Amino acid sequence: MREMACELVGDIVLCLHTTVSPDDASWQTYVDACLAAAARHDGDFARVRQLVFTDGAGPNGAQRQRIVDAIEPLRGAKEGRVAVVSSSAAVRGIVTVFNWFNFAVRAFSPIKLDEAMTFLSISPSETEMVRAAADHMSATLNGGVPRSLASLLVVARPRAATVPPVAH
Repeated sequence: MREMACELVGDIVLCLHTTVSPDDASWQTYVDACLAAAARHDGDFARVRQLVFTDGAGPNGAQRQRIVDAIEPLRGAKEGRVAVVSSSAAVRGIVTVFNWFNFAVRAFSPIKLDEAMTFLSISPSETEMVRAAADHMSATLNGGVPRSLASLLVVARPRAATVPPVAH
């Protein structure tokens, strides 16, 4: 079990964080996914979309520097869109600070998930792929499904409608 899961879903980098910061191996998986997503767009990081769900954790300083060093040589390095979904006001505040440095990152509360999907231009079919991947990925995390992710998975598992019995 781990504290962070990251996968490339289509061309969307999907990351799930618990309340504990990721280890270096998990963070490297994220860096590799970002580079792979950029490669799918001929090295144009401006076309990379990232969807992050976090219950409060994030990278440490060395890990943040690792991603900066990895993407800095890419075209559009500061233009790749990132939507961070979190119920933590502190996380959303930190994300706002990144906007001051011209990064295309926005924070959303879980109840504004539809706005996060719109910000990233995620289509309905891509949303379904993201839901399926997130469901699978959350099973690998310590503590299971992050609270910030619950709104996505609830939509993925609609309740069956009750059909009244037919009288004969």
